[in-house]
Amino acid sequence: MDNQKFITDIKKAKTKKALSITDNKQVNIKRVCGIHIHNFRTLKDTKIPLGKNLTIISGKNGTMKSAIMGLIGHPFSTDAKNIFGKDLKTPVHKIFKLSEEYDQTRYNYDLLIELENEEILTTPVEFYLRNDAGSIPVPRVVVSGRQKGDGNFNLNTAFINLQRLFPMINTEAEELETIEYSAEQATKIGEFYTKIIQKGNYFNANAVSDEGFKYSLGPAKSKKTIYNFSAISSGEDNLGHLINVIMAFEDAMRQNGLKGILCIDEIEASLHPSAQKQLLDYLLKWSKRNDIQVIFNTHSLYLIQKAIEYERDIKENNLQLNFISTQGARDLNYNIIENPSYSQAYKELTFENPEDLSENYKIDVLVEDDSAKSFINALLPRNIKNRINITTKISEGTGTSKNILKSLCRNASFLLSNCIVVLDGDVLPDEISKIKFDRLLILPDEFSFAPEVSLIYYIGNLPEGDDFFVKMGREKQAFIRDFSNYELYPEGVAINEMKVTGCKSWAKNLKRQDFNKYVNYYCKNDNFISKSNFKHDFVSKVNDLLVEQSLPAFE
Repeated sequence: MDNQKFITDIKKAKTKKALSITDNKQVNIKRVCGIHIHNFRTLKDTKIPLGKNLTIISGKNGTMKSAIMGLIGHPFSTDAKNIFGKDLKTPVHKIFKLSEEYDQTRYNYDLLIELENEEILTTPVEFYLRNDAGSIPVPRVVVSGRQKGDGNFNLNTAFINLQRLFPMINTEAEELETIEYSAEQATKIGEFYTKIIQKGNYFNANAVSDEGFKYSLGPAKSKKTIYNFSAISSGEDNLGHLINVIMAFEDAMRQNGLKGILCIDEIEASLHPSAQKQLLDYLLKWSKRNDIQVIFNTHSLYLIQKAIEYERDIKENNLQLNFISTQGARDLNYNIIENPSYSQAYKELTFENPEDLSENYKIDVLVEDDSAKSFINALLPRNIKNRINITTKISEGTGTSKNILKSLCRNASFLLSNCIVVLDGDVLPDEISKIKFDRLLILPDEFSFAPEVSLIYYIGNLPEGDDFFVKMGREKQAFIRDFSNYELYPEGVAINEMKVTGCKSWAKNLKRQDFNKYVNYYCKNDNFISKSNFKHDFVSKVNDLLVEQSLPAFE
């Protein structure tokens, strides 16, 4: 579906002449609304709207994601430099590799700009391969035309490609003692690395460069530093390149007062999912704070899923997701799906329906015994129960002791990568306070007892004729008689006087279908259990695992 706001912008946009603009360099730009491609390779009449702050472009390989970013960013320029003394703007020949055989057509598109006075300017852009006699063919961008006052608009821009950065080991990079970061910049660098990848050794970091190939950072030297720039990961390297560009934009804006567009190719390169999410959050906030539009492309389903969760920003057009779709495209004239659902995005990138794959993905839930299994089944909705396997036996015997489960969580959590662990309600807070495994839950119990104990106590203290006995088709005295066979007398005694072994024996010797009926009633009608957060917390843990598999989460 077309972005209605962008369609409106196109309809109300005015030309330079209509807006009495005689010099592109004097135009005060508020933001870039997007581009309307008339002819670029296989794309015809293709509209690419931009978010006010952040725009994400995704799609399969070969759908011209990087080229589209280049088309957006190259009608602008300034004299801004980065800390290494290089032009902030990336040369067009480092983005586009036009073919002398296949790119002979003169491509053209309209650029739409919102001005500071809120007028919308539309101006044509021509893009072609310049092939002067005796010279190497190079791409050329012609903005507005060839008359006086035409040409690039003033805006700080950069296009960085994290995927294709040379690995540090393949360069002759070295630390540059001639470059010093200000105290403010040093703090910014340290906070950036700490937020994105939780590395705290980049405060007072060192600039690193191999002329023409590498512009990055190395960790600061200190007593705690155990490696230098030559041993940094590719993810650290990419972040160093990015934060240098981010600070260059801030410097440029202070010096020339211009806003900007930062384009990032393959943003997820070398970053684990958590870091991708942190970087997304950082860039959105940074864009809002500095009035610099950020555009990046990605194949990361995890990152797309996280972006879709920013519902308010999408609604307010702060964040725009453009998916280049091959479905139904004729002659490779791809469709643009704007702000798709996660299911649409997943299907575009994998050719699979995520719902179909989700049904085959099961999460293991480790519990102490069959009683705990019955309680979990009673507490969870059917759609969640269909997605889990509840396991009671990972050791010899009829169940698994809480000590074994605690030991697994504490010492072998790497074995639980697809698991949720649920312990009975008699586990004390001190027993699990030092366990770091974050998918450990406790069955809800008002008295912090094993579930069988609380169930018997609940039944034994219901009044004669209670609806429970009606629904179960048994009188209260029949239950009292059964309890007494295990030396259990719940009426008139404190719950801590109940014999745990007797309660468990009673539950074990019951028909499982009868026990499940009692548990279901109890969980629905006991005030403490019915109002517990167990279901919410359990679904949250399930969603964490689904997201890690790039599968749709439950609401």
